[in-house]
Amino acid sequence: MQVFEKSFSLSVLTIDKVAFEGDVVSIVAPGSMGSFGILVGHAPLVSSLERGKLKLRYLDNREEFIAISGGFLEVNEKGEVIVLADSEG
Repeated sequence: MQVFEKSFSLSVLTIDKVAFEGDVVSIVAPGSMGSFGILVGHAPLVSSLERGKLKLRYLDNREEFIAISGGFLEVNEKGEVIVLADSEG
């Protein structure tokens, strides 16, 4: 089992609401050119997303999934991740 000691801020926003705000240790996202992962310290990035599920992992190793119908993901220069999803589901 992989043990993580650091987390980063994640916001998942839709046009209607804030679907998620909190700290995670990793994300796997359905990118338009295939799934990709984000860990602490990832370089700044902007990517389009396809319909699928965001897989979130917490410091205690729990996992959560958020279904999205597409959108964009940004890792900013502070290491924060923002997902602008078309909608949940």
